[in-house]
Amino acid sequence: MEKKQLKSNYKIYGSIFIGILVVAAVISGIVLTNTNDNDDDQSDFDITGDGIIEVSQTKNLLTLRALLLAGEATIFAGEKAEKTPNINLTNVWGSELEVVFDPFEPESEIVGTSWKYFEFSSEKIPDEGLSVSFEAIPPASTNNQFFAFGDSQGTTEILEQIVEIANNQKPAFVIGLGDLSSFGTKEQLQSFADITNKLEVPLFLTPGNHDVKEEGLENYQTLWGSGNYSFSFSGYTFVSVDTSSIEVSNEQLDWLEEKLQGDNKKVVFTHVPIFDPREVDEPHALPNTVETSRFQEIIDTYEVDLFLGGHIHIFNQTKKENTTYIVSGGGGASLYASIENGGFYHYINVTVGEEVLVTSNPLFVEGSTSTITIIKGDQEIVYSIFDLMQLPYENYTGQFQNRYDNWNGYGNYTVIPMSILLGDITLETSEKLIAEASDGFKITFSYSNVYPNASMLAAQGIMGVAIAFNNSYPPDWVDGFRIIFMAPDGEFSNEDCLNTSEPGCGCQVYSSAGSVLVRKLVTIRIVTS
Repeated sequence: MEKKQLKSNYKIYGSIFIGILVVAAVISGIVLTNTNDNDDDQSDFDITGDGIIEVSQTKNLLTLRALLLAGEATIFAGEKAEKTPNINLTNVWGSELEVVFDPFEPESEIVGTSWKYFEFSSEKIPDEGLSVSFEAIPPASTNNQFFAFGDSQGTTEILEQIVEIANNQKPAFVIGLGDLSSFGTKEQLQSFADITNKLEVPLFLTPGNHDVKEEGLENYQTLWGSGNYSFSFSGYTFVSVDTSSIEVSNEQLDWLEEKLQGDNKKVVFTHVPIFDPREVDEPHALPNTVETSRFQEIIDTYEVDLFLGGHIHIFNQTKKENTTYIVSGGGGASLYASIENGGFYHYINVTVGEEVLVTSNPLFVEGSTSTITIIKGDQEIVYSIFDLMQLPYENYTGQFQNRYDNWNGYGNYTVIPMSILLGDITLETSEKLIAEASDGFKITFSYSNVYPNASMLAAQGIMGVAIAFNNSYPPDWVDGFRIIFMAPDGEFSNEDCLNTSEPGCGCQVYSSAGSVLVRKLVTIRIVTS
């Protein structure tokens, strides 16, 4: 399993106050953060093994994240390391965690809800390393239940609800079925981590296609390791299969067959389902390949009890042969169907025993923001939904392409031209316009996008903000508000987007017209180029 370094949410300020701060953390539940850069300069530890990944290190503290319910690793010290660091093992049931260190044990330990802190003496790690083996089996009070959800795609409202409910109900663990972010940027994935680090139960993830866009695979693995892994719980073998590339390889399938050996009951979870349970012309599932067929054969042959997937933004439960197939893609991203057809935000609660029991739990959000703020220097305009409805608008019927050249978003938009929305705020030719979404995603546009010449106008049309879709306004329209280019032919293509984007703007940064049309728009900033 690949192990990489990630940013810390658990660093300690300094060795003098370590004990005091950790005790305070246990009492108050705060997250500790390090601001001592000198400690960072002195850190010199390497971690290898299975089931543990490094979170952060200073010369006095090594924070690790458990990737499984049981695992082992070896810690090696470099020349700069003066002593064995104190160790904080996170993403575990702290009260249930059993850890064995060799060749020496810690002097003391402090137990947190989802972590355990070990304090060592001044003894230095030997050349052969300090071995760590752990096991943290969830307590009987969990009643063999776990939660699962998929496709938050950077939205926070549903994710925060799931974290809160999990902390109250204490399932054995939570499984995330991918598409944690929109584009897999460091900032987007870290935003997901910041919220889910508040979980008081372990979290196990599998990456989605949105999480590996741009340089997302490296960013994802830095935080959570490989997407291919397995663990055991309550007589079940759980296997995560990485389908973030929207395909599965024969090498992965060989590995999967190996993991499914034995008498345990079996759960396989991944992002992209093997089949789309809807009757649609373009299935949102793994492509129809030899490998996909083999994947299905393996599920059938080994009589997998439960198959969990996301990717399709609905809830669906289908029984085929001996396997229950669940699609749980209602974690916050735009929904794909009506409520009656599974189009509602939710998480699932799964109980594993002699049989598998799955219940979907609807969740609700207030919808997208009800205001748009335009900012330039000390100038600011705040529009409420009622203010926006009073402005001159145009009706536009059209659609746009995604990065795979598929067409999405067809319908009628109520659009306020950007030139009208800016009001008394001027946009100079040397300035840029930045559209920011509620999840922090942002896209930069040029003066020529807002005030296009004839050739630009023929390609992109008028730039504006859609305040309604098919006569549905926020919060009922969950994607609103949204940037829109009213292409004359009703089709804003990837080529149109690329041809009308200056360097550092639009499709020169994100190769998708749909992505450039920022949804859940909250702020428009005018900045100097």
